[in-house]
Amino acid sequence: LDDVMPSTVIVDFFEDDIFRAGLTSFSANKPYFTLQGGKLIEHNAPVPRTSGRPSELSTAVGLLGYSYFFVWAMDRLGLSNWWQFLDSNSTQAGNDNVAVSCALLQRLQRELARRHIRFLFVMEYSGWLRNQPTKRPAGVVKVLACAAKARIETVDLWPDLQAIYRRSYADYIKLWVVYEGNGRMLIGHMSGLGNALVAR
Repeated sequence: LDDVMPSTVIVDFFEDDIFRAGLTSFSANKPYFTLQGGKLIEHNAPVPRTSGRPSELSTAVGLLGYSYFFVWAMDRLGLSNWWQFLDSNSTQAGNDNVAVSCALLQRLQRELARRHIRFLFVMEYSGWLRNQPTKRPAGVVKVLACAAKARIETVDLWPDLQAIYRRSYADYIKLWVVYEGNGRMLIGHMSGLGNALVAR
């Protein structure tokens, strides 16, 4: 902030960011926070170098990933990204990820207000909502409520996504990158069209 002196800071979450606030590692070690007496306590700073030990990874990734034969066989079967689909390749912090997300937003809000910088919070959603978006994930609802209570200026993409879905599913699905993986359709991050929607 001191170097750039921006007039506006935009922070963009998607729902997995709230979930990941409760992890000490996500494929590799990462910084994380806990709350003690309402105060944010930072951990893994600086972030420890990831050693690849099984304790930092899921059991399957930690053990099978060291097997040349297993990795070779997966490559031959066209399953070279097998490890990306093991949901357990992360380590829980045992904190309240929603409370930490709220506390971090409020801390940034205070710092920006002190510097007279506008703060804009954007709530985005990932491609797993390719089926009809019926309701926001519970963690998102709580973080949005927290932002509203703190009077943080917020742009929530949910109503826009619902409107586009109702108008045209073909247009809706184009908002994310779609690709084939392990014999099934996968939805990645937002496409150029999706990012343009966020910007508008």
